[in-house]
Amino acid sequence: MRTILILCLLGGVFADYDWRPRQEFRFQLEGRSLAGVSSLTQQFSGVHYRGVLKVQTQSADVLAMKLHNMTYTKVHAQLEGGWWDEIPGSEANFGKLPISESTFIAKLSKGKVESLVVSRKLPDWQVNFLQGVSSQLQFDLSGSNAIRRINSNSIGGRGNPPAVFTVMEDSVTGRCEVLYETSPLPRSRMDYAVDLCGSRPLIEITKTRNHSNCQVNPEYHFGLPSNLRCQPNGNQCGKFWTRSTVTRAIGCGTRGDLLILTSTTSNRIFVNLHLHNGTRAEANSYTNLTLISVHSISKGFTPPSDPMNIPHLHYKYTQETSKSRECSVSSKPPKGQHPEKDRPHNFDSTPSESSEAEDAKFRFKRKSRSKSKSKSKKNKPAEASTASSEENSEVDVSEMDWDDKGLWEGSSKDNSLPPALPFDALSLAQGKFGQRPCLSQQLTDLFADIANDLDSRDLSVEKGTLRKVVLATKLCRTMNQAELKKAIGSLMDAQIRKNWVLMPERKVIRDIITMCGTNPAFEIIASWIEEQKIKGDEAASVISYVAAYLISPSKRTIDRFYELIRDSASKYDQNLRTSAILAFSNLLRVACVSRAERRMRFPYNVYGNPCHEASVSHYIPYLKSQLRADPTTRPAVLTALGNTASLLALPPLMEAARDASYTPYQRARAVTAMKHIVLSEPRTASTALLSLYSDKQMPELVRLTAVSMLFFARPTMPVWHRIAVGTWFEQSSSIRTFIWSSLKTFADSGEEGVSEMSAAAAAVLPLARPSGYPKRQLVDNLMLTRTVSDLQEVIKNQMILFGGITGSNIYTRHTNRIAGFSRVTVESDFWLANTNAFMRSMMEFFSGNDDRAHVRPPIPGLSRATHMLRETLKIAPRTGPKMEGDIHWRLHKLVESMTILTKGKIAEWSKAAKRLPEELRNGMNFHKMSLGSSEFVMSTTTEMGFPVSFKVSNPWMLRTSGRANLSKEGAQEIMADMSFMYGEGLDAELSVYTPFDGVEHVATHQSRRLFTPPATRFSASRNQTGDAVVVSMWPLSAFDKPSTVYKELNRPFTVQRDASKLDAIDVEKNTKEIHFEDGTGGEMSPMEPFIFKYNRELASSPRGVQMDFNPFRPLLVLGYSFIWPSLTASTIELQMENFPGVTLEVGIGRALAGPSGVQMLKTWPSSKQPVGKASGESTEASGGSGGDSSTTEGPLSSAVPTAPTSTTPLTESPAGEEVTTEAGGEAAGSGEEAGENGRRSNSEDPFRVYDINVEVPVGEFNASSMDVFGAEDSGSRINYVLGKSLTGIESGRAYALGVVASTGGSSPKSTAAAYFCLSQETGGRLTRAAIFLKNNNGSTIGMTGALHWPATPIVSLAEMLRSDLSSHVYADIIKSESEPLSIQGTMVRSVRKAAVLQGRKDAEECAREGLNLEPKCRGIFEEAGALDRYNFTLRSNEGFTSLANSYFLNELKYWYYPYFSEVRANDANSVGQASITIDVCRTNDCINGGVRLPNGRVNFDRVPTNPRLTSNLMLSPVSGSFAFLQSSSFCSLEQKRLVTFDGVKFEPHLSDCWHLLAKDCSGVSRVAVLAQRRHNGTELELNLDNYRVLRLLPGPRAEVNGRPVEIGVNKMAEVSDLAGTTLMVITKGVDQAIGVKIPTHGFDILYADSGALITADNSLRGRLCGLCGDYDGQQVGEMKKADAGIATSVKEFVSSYEIKSGGQCNKN
Repeated sequence: MRTILILCLLGGVFADYDWRPRQEFRFQLEGRSLAGVSSLTQQFSGVHYRGVLKVQTQSADVLAMKLHNMTYTKVHAQLEGGWWDEIPGSEANFGKLPISESTFIAKLSKGKVESLVVSRKLPDWQVNFLQGVSSQLQFDLSGSNAIRRINSNSIGGRGNPPAVFTVMEDSVTGRCEVLYETSPLPRSRMDYAVDLCGSRPLIEITKTRNHSNCQVNPEYHFGLPSNLRCQPNGNQCGKFWTRSTVTRAIGCGTRGDLLILTSTTSNRIFVNLHLHNGTRAEANSYTNLTLISVHSISKGFTPPSDPMNIPHLHYKYTQETSKSRECSVSSKPPKGQHPEKDRPHNFDSTPSESSEAEDAKFRFKRKSRSKSKSKSKKNKPAEASTASSEENSEVDVSEMDWDDKGLWEGSSKDNSLPPALPFDALSLAQGKFGQRPCLSQQLTDLFADIANDLDSRDLSVEKGTLRKVVLATKLCRTMNQAELKKAIGSLMDAQIRKNWVLMPERKVIRDIITMCGTNPAFEIIASWIEEQKIKGDEAASVISYVAAYLISPSKRTIDRFYELIRDSASKYDQNLRTSAILAFSNLLRVACVSRAERRMRFPYNVYGNPCHEASVSHYIPYLKSQLRADPTTRPAVLTALGNTASLLALPPLMEAARDASYTPYQRARAVTAMKHIVLSEPRTASTALLSLYSDKQMPELVRLTAVSMLFFARPTMPVWHRIAVGTWFEQSSSIRTFIWSSLKTFADSGEEGVSEMSAAAAAVLPLARPSGYPKRQLVDNLMLTRTVSDLQEVIKNQMILFGGITGSNIYTRHTNRIAGFSRVTVESDFWLANTNAFMRSMMEFFSGNDDRAHVRPPIPGLSRATHMLRETLKIAPRTGPKMEGDIHWRLHKLVESMTILTKGKIAEWSKAAKRLPEELRNGMNFHKMSLGSSEFVMSTTTEMGFPVSFKVSNPWMLRTSGRANLSKEGAQEIMADMSFMYGEGLDAELSVYTPFDGVEHVATHQSRRLFTPPATRFSASRNQTGDAVVVSMWPLSAFDKPSTVYKELNRPFTVQRDASKLDAIDVEKNTKEIHFEDGTGGEMSPMEPFIFKYNRELASSPRGVQMDFNPFRPLLVLGYSFIWPSLTASTIELQMENFPGVTLEVGIGRALAGPSGVQMLKTWPSSKQPVGKASGESTEASGGSGGDSSTTEGPLSSAVPTAPTSTTPLTESPAGEEVTTEAGGEAAGSGEEAGENGRRSNSEDPFRVYDINVEVPVGEFNASSMDVFGAEDSGSRINYVLGKSLTGIESGRAYALGVVASTGGSSPKSTAAAYFCLSQETGGRLTRAAIFLKNNNGSTIGMTGALHWPATPIVSLAEMLRSDLSSHVYADIIKSESEPLSIQGTMVRSVRKAAVLQGRKDAEECAREGLNLEPKCRGIFEEAGALDRYNFTLRSNEGFTSLANSYFLNELKYWYYPYFSEVRANDANSVGQASITIDVCRTNDCINGGVRLPNGRVNFDRVPTNPRLTSNLMLSPVSGSFAFLQSSSFCSLEQKRLVTFDGVKFEPHLSDCWHLLAKDCSGVSRVAVLAQRRHNGTELELNLDNYRVLRLLPGPRAEVNGRPVEIGVNKMAEVSDLAGTTLMVITKGVDQAIGVKIPTHGFDILYADSGALITADNSLRGRLCGLCGDYDGQQVGEMKKADAGIATSVKEFVSSYEIKSGGQCNKN
């Protein structure tokens, strides 16, 4: 009767492919599943099983089946013939396979298994195994369901069925496309089939499964990059994953009466463990059925007593849904409790008894192809309202939306439950002992073990700490919220935060729960923040990692996160709030909006979609409201809006970009926030960006940012053309330069990922206005690409930078792509508005504001004093933009942090810095511990339902702790005890899990490295003479044996791992490492007290790529670097022997050359003075400081008084008036004293005239004659080098750095020293540099060099083009016991370049019109001054014969192979002489060169170079040695035409009254430049601090404070203040024009009879007023009058800056 019921349940339908009724077929069943590292060896780990399958045919389409005598053996051996080879006898220990022998029944429809009936008591793995057996017997030979077919041959039978076709077919591996091929087979191939088949023909059937095209795909993945174009667990993914499933069957007969003789399915998965070629591992599986006999049924099988119908073949998985679970370590269940209730994954028992409705709840679901997405979205509210009723009713599988709900209905939406992990070995293994183990206690034990390891002093790689971290994370992912809370206990309570004993364990818990990434773990993190168990920076750090670690976000998770950012716990902590908003926005993007990211990151086929893009509309309005509600976090909120990548965020971002009430920085921030929208919706976003860029009324910064973002949108060709052609009409030079550099960057890039953009940029580059890389603008778009290891790894670094007064930005991005696996590892950008104000704030932060007005006493009764100009012209203050910005970085696109910079933040840092000394005096403890990991997982199943997983993880750990103290006495010694540890690893494994014995068969490569320097004590103090800082370090405890400082282990092995075991050591018991006899290794001692050991095995017959050792170009795999990128075993170890300590003495020296000779300047305040700025301390501003005249320097013998610190601008009174302190009093007296001992500079001696060194550029500054190490101490050596560097220089400065390292404490055993020196003549025409080194063996190396510039024209373009420019280089190199090497070089402008420049049309126009200072003419002048040919002659008595085969020259030949040629010498060259020639071909961005040696010549022709380096590093006597570091603009007045700093041209028609050209109107410094027109030319007046007034008169001639300055081409005048600070340097060019450098105020002036050129440093942007403009980078509103109103005409503009004294001014 039961049989009849079963048959009724299955039904009977006629099938084209029929089995003979009432027959019993006996098949031999055999199979195996193995994993191995096949690129190294044929060692495999896995199982082999065998048995008998009996099949009874009750009817033509119903098969009743039973398994008999099923046995298996574990295999862990070398299979020389391959994975299919015979198992060695030692491994063939077959035992019973614990699988039920009950009947299971399959119903066929057209040859395919339509449904399966099994016993309800069977565990999931047995059901999957039976389904795998059944799938071996399903063959759809009719082709009636074919998707595609090709009729090429046929099988005999009814009709003419297709021979090649595809169908969608179910199996344990999913419902996927299957390619069928059928063909006749010669009988000679199957002689043994004669007894079964007789004379019937043989037929071969081949089925190939396409895993990349599945309607239902039972797989799991996490963490794949969004740009990976593949189906996870499909046939291929990148270059690191390949999967193939092929079934080959042979039968005899006809289609309607086919007897299956054999059916073999092979499932093969190949992976590259390290992602690149040569690191292959494989998981192989096959199942074979071979027909043994056929006979009539004598006795029918008994159907299962408790049948369960499985409608389609699928991977069955039942998820635990209990919120509260009992646990026990005993194998016996508690009395009165049914084991079935709590172990749904038990190996030998069944899941809980359930009704048909409950079965449906956990039923495998298939994607409905008929249900539209619009219908799903439309019915979403109804679905939500009926969610509870659905849980208790039978589910109609055909109506399920697979995308929304996932494959397993048991994936609960309750956030307190762990996620479904259908292929995770640990999750499946829980319950092996009859009851769920005590997970809470196990996790607690792991917490304690990890904390103890991290806090121990004997941590080693062998302890397996990183393995414990991985295990703890995996265990956490299987636990519900109640279990996690139990494991944590009270260790996260607030009072534990400062408990130093429990602190390590607390931090381990914090990081493991964060890495866990489950919804229960997130609920716990949220509660910690709300209850303030974690707060401040700790809470911000935790919340920033949430989006990166979440593995199964649900709608509830997102709503919970939303509640968290609105909660008061985060509302009043700006850092926490910023991090939470950014993390939340990233989660919205990857979980709701970006389908590409969601598809590759989350297995939403398992969990379903967390939410739809429409759900974001609930959160965007809140973020938008925060833009006005909380202005302090506005940059973060703007970024968060863009992070969502939703088009709903584009309108508020565009609104912010156009909102004039926002600062330009904030508006530009709104544009950069659009990046994710640009990447996801490039067409829509590019239209918006183009509208911003095209709007000329927008601030330059916003337009510049918009065009930079356009390049991320991969624009269409019309947009490329618009951008390129628009440069010809673009008024902003910064935007022109940025566009041109971007086009050039993309056009030159050979990186595969931007190939389309590269082709487009190359096509439109000729359409753009050439801009080059001007030295005066910091605007660029730079991309550097490096390809490693045969194109398997590509590393791309991109940097975008632009700057201005309204905002500056530096953006960097590092991308690593290896074998198709691409990750943006790091992105960072630094935004800053009003850079100069920020620098002043930072200077105040470190040293306070120092007003130097007392050393620059104003001239009494000065008629055009700066305060008089302000009052007369009614000048409105130019305050400049608000100082604001942010430091923003992002890791892997999801971990994001932003520090918002404001004056309040700087003040907060300042307060913290002021508290620090007191905290140090009381003793300050510090302890930092962090754990983290990067990972990705791909899991699927074999044809028999055995889970297969490919996992790569990069766990890391960091700990640093100690205590610091500042001595309370006057010695000012800081002492700190510190210990440090950093460890990381890479686990790359491919595993097959056999659920019947709970064993994971793993093929893996494990890498570990640990850096553990000994606990060390540091001390820092001044030396006895007070001229150096001494830093000492020594171990806290002595060594009795060498201690390992660094160790790295690389181990390939296979292992049979008990998945239920959580002990890091036990899992390695069944490990077989892979070793080879061949190898290389050794031991060396590079320097005392270190010992370096290494060993690397070499595969005797390598199956993969063997790459060379390259420590400077490591291969990065998921962030882990390999210097030996192969899978062979290797060890690197660095040991340290006991040493008494290391002392580092760092001294800095400065010297001044003046009329009294060379004087050494005091660098450090006295060591006896308290911490803070000493009264005698003096500092010096660099030439680029611009505008800050408060920094001064004084000679060693004087004590220049320091003004009190004030937060008020140094040149303004509290009422806003400029300070007009008169001379006299104590300050003036102190200044006079300083001048007498230094450079005496007062009203009677306003300047000094010096000769420029043109005769002796080297003098005594020669390494061959200098004995630096003959001096006794480091201070004396520094002074010796400084003195030598200034010999022959009447006026100049020198700087020296000395570093002495010694070991041995007070009695040094060895000492090494290094000294560096740089000196420059005040006029800038002579620069000297030196390096002297001495190692601990006493060997020395010395190098000196001098660069001498000639006198050149400084204004006249005609004379510059006619001049024969040349400069000279002198160098001397000595080495112990070696002959000195002398180098002399000449740098010239080539004749070819001069001819090209003279023939240029624009140069002829400038000459014809007599223009020298117009921007285009000045550009030609500067280009003409660049030297492009370099000749160097090398001389040494040792000769240069060996140089031809030197390493350096061979490397040049190797890297530039296509560009070099060699010519053997025909004439006799001097053995002791060699020469080098370099020609820079700037127009083609290349270099030509040659090296002439005694035995021949090596030529390099047209070697390509980076155009930026060619432009910026080309030396020029006009702009100086370091001009590429400066950014500036100029204002010119020539032939009645004026060009402002921002490039606006007009004719001012000056009168004979004085007019203000430029003045610092911000109140930061006192400087003004005035001009008046005379009948014979233009007069200029420069006022510095009302202390020195320079008049430039036609002639040209100069006066300072009314005294004529008599200078010539080789004479210069220097103007200094009472402290010796250089205020002005006045020189004369060969064209008799006068040049004035004003380093303390950021101006330079060139003056000739034809006109004047005023250059302003970038630090003055936005601070100026006058006829030269406000220098704000904008041409709009350039004619801003003195009162800040906009003039309507040139006449009105000029009149506003006219100083009418004594009546009406006459126009000239």
